Amino acid sequence: MSHSTQSIPVRCSPLLTAVVALLAACSASPTSTGNPTGTPASLAIASGDAQFTAPGSALPVHPAVTVKDASGQPVARVTVTFAVDSGGGSLSATSAVSGSDGVATAGVWTLGPAEGRNTLKVTAGSLVPLTIVATAVAAAGSFPTTTIGTGGGSIVVSQPGALNGFKLDIPGGAFGAPLQATVSYSSNAGFPTISGVTPVSPIVTITSATPGYAAKPLTLHIPAVVPPNTFPVIVMFDSASGAREVLTTVKWDSTGATALLGSLSSANLLGTSTSVGGLRRALMGPVAVHFITIGIPMAALMADFDTGFRPGNDDWEFRARPTQVDTINTALGMSATALWYFSAHPSATKLWNRFQEASGVELSDRRGLRWVSEMSNAMEASVAPAIQTALADRLDEGTTADQQQFYTIRAAFALGQGAPQPQMVSLQDAAPSNLYRAFVIVYKAVGQTLFIADPEYPGDATRALTFVAGGAMQPYVSFGNALRNPFSMGLSTLLPLASLSASYPSVVNGTIGASDFFAYHLHSKYGVLGDTIWVPDTLRVWAECAACSPLTSSPSAPEATASLTGIDRWTFKSSGWVSSGSATVLGYNTTSFTAPLVLTDGLVISEQGEIVAGSAFQYWMDWKQIMVVKVADTISTATLTASNGGMPPLTLVQQTKGLLPTHQTYSWDFNDGTAKVTVNDNATVQHTYKLGIYTITGQLLDVTTNQPLASTALVDTVKPLHFVWQLDQVTLASSVPTLANQMDTTIQAAANGLLTNVLQTPGNNLIFATDSTNCSTAAFEHFRPGDAVVTTGLVVGEPTIVAAANCIAGGSFTMGPLGQGGLAGNGPSGSGPALIGGGSASINAIMAGTNLNGTVRWNLPYSGGSGIYTLTFHAVQVP
Repeated sequence: MSHSTQSIPVRCSPLLTAVVALLAACSASPTSTGNPTGTPASLAIASGDAQFTAPGSALPVHPAVTVKDASGQPVARVTVTFAVDSGGGSLSATSAVSGSDGVATAGVWTLGPAEGRNTLKVTAGSLVPLTIVATAVAAAGSFPTTTIGTGGGSIVVSQPGALNGFKLDIPGGAFGAPLQATVSYSSNAGFPTISGVTPVSPIVTITSATPGYAAKPLTLHIPAVVPPNTFPVIVMFDSASGAREVLTTVKWDSTGATALLGSLSSANLLGTSTSVGGLRRALMGPVAVHFITIGIPMAALMADFDTGFRPGNDDWEFRARPTQVDTINTALGMSATALWYFSAHPSATKLWNRFQEASGVELSDRRGLRWVSEMSNAMEASVAPAIQTALADRLDEGTTADQQQFYTIRAAFALGQGAPQPQMVSLQDAAPSNLYRAFVIVYKAVGQTLFIADPEYPGDATRALTFVAGGAMQPYVSFGNALRNPFSMGLSTLLPLASLSASYPSVVNGTIGASDFFAYHLHSKYGVLGDTIWVPDTLRVWAECAACSPLTSSPSAPEATASLTGIDRWTFKSSGWVSSGSATVLGYNTTSFTAPLVLTDGLVISEQGEIVAGSAFQYWMDWKQIMVVKVADTISTATLTASNGGMPPLTLVQQTKGLLPTHQTYSWDFNDGTAKVTVNDNATVQHTYKLGIYTITGQLLDVTTNQPLASTALVDTVKPLHFVWQLDQVTLASSVPTLANQMDTTIQAAANGLLTNVLQTPGNNLIFATDSTNCSTAAFEHFRPGDAVVTTGLVVGEPTIVAAANCIAGGSFTMGPLGQGGLAGNGPSGSGPALIGGGSASINAIMAGTNLNGTVRWNLPYSGGSGIYTLTFHAVQVP
């Protein structure tokens, strides 16, 4: 073990030398003879006030006071006492008797070892005391550069002065090459003022060419005079950015503090590592890092602190678990990444569910799980020795070790830049041999309680560490382990902050851990799968893992890759559930699930996403959500109405149930002899039909793979609300009139006149058919020559010879499919001249396309019987 002990010459500036000379000149005794026998009335400073020198050094001017009487004349032979009041200095003589000039001079005043204010209290009997002030200012000094080999060593100062007792221990193996370091010191006047705390040591600067993190923790002791009721901590800081962090205290007393650190570069501090200045300092050779010891009064240390960090908001949503990269526990990486994310991205999206691919599915946060695994693995090698060093130091501290860690955490809160920052704390079983350790985040301090975020209990804001006032921490129980031995770990002084910052972009883009975790591939008979499978019918899927063990069996389907080392298959059926093949994946059989289905990369399905690899549980950490969506499709049609006898376009809409792919194609077959229609990303089309009955079919396709997602069919009768035929041929087939009286003769003449008009002007005769859901009717109407023939609805003509309706009492009506079948009805006769009324009628015809052939039978009652008239006709459909 090598060390360096150097004398540090005090180099005073010309200004300081001039001030000292002036003060020396002023110290000459007054020449006034005064009043040696007067009565003392007051004391006045004669010399030695407001001097400056280095800590631990003697002042050039001796302190002196003048004793005066009531008239201001000097008084001799008065005993004056000088006593050190603050600063820890000393006097070679603490009392003196005033001379004939009234001046009493103390001995040599040597200031205390720390920078800052030193005071003397001067008393003489009952006179009002005086205070003489001097300031200890460290003159800049340095030691020659010291080389510490890879086997380790120490840099030690054992010489009176500001750094007497300084020690930097570098264990063997901390650095891969010899370390050359220069230790220097300067006045703490340049340290940023922090309310309520006092610097108690000079600024110590260590300059080396090793800006990286050490493989083992370094131990630093800085001597300082610690006032009573004050807790000292060593602060590492960067003079350019102002970034600072409290080192982990392992020992402290009235002579200073001892702490652990993992780096000799302030470029690694949070707030400088991502800055241009910080990176430049890290790349330009020798790097200077600054340290100072701060004394924090207990009243300020024990205030309540709240960092704003909250479980369920700023921690991870998954539990600490072993992985194939970190086979023990990822709690270290979880706390480190959560703490860094909170500090480096205060206004960003909160970490809770930040990278989770499926809400509520723990293992779907594959990027987060990989990141914490990688960080745990990277940090464990340097963190474990630090914890062991701290545990070894605890043997000398006893129960006060818990207290010093409690104070260290609170000190970090008190010195937070602008706001207190969360702190990481490790906990370990009482037996150092127990490997179970917890890494938690302390985010709030209230009295003797420190509230924590524990990676084993995501989102639980009730968990806390409780300390007995002035003593030990009560055991903290985590998953049945009673944990003790708290150890505060600075985010950047013991952990590789640069690794956290550098790895974050790969977390965002999803490539984190790509080289360390198994790679999987999914196949289907439709090609490469995305995140969602749309299932209309049976769909077969394969999954392979190049790094997995061979399976006991594999599917023989031709679509499977021939040289798979690990393979399984699933058949997605139209009901939305999935059944596996007979293959076993490393000890796990797949089971049936109900869509939507979540597969861990389509390879292993189990409650916790675990697989068995040898005798240890591991996790694939390559979770991929595959959503199986059952697609159902229907075709809806708009109501078709006749408008001025025309046929408007029919609107057809495919209504798909379930999540659609990004793009899709709709294919239409109208089944009326026209060409099929294909439309991209548009579920609505219009088509103009002729009157008739058609089966409309639609198909939904994935526009990328042309994979059929759904198909539907709709049988639709395209028809208007009113059907009208106009007669072009009418024949009286039979007439059987019966005369009863004169009145009947008049009725018969009117009936014969009507029939004559029908026969002579067939085009003025229409057959109306109305076929609706609620009421279907048929009517035979005649319009007199010259009348306008209306074909848009039921209009009573010159009389209505025949009327039939299934919505009128006593009548019925049936009509076959449009364009074919029959038209038949019977019912009471409709309106007409007053002479013609009552009776009944029937119609019976055959439809052939737009032609209608049939008969009309009209029963007209008389007093002595009835007349029966039968007409045959041919009619053509009109708009």
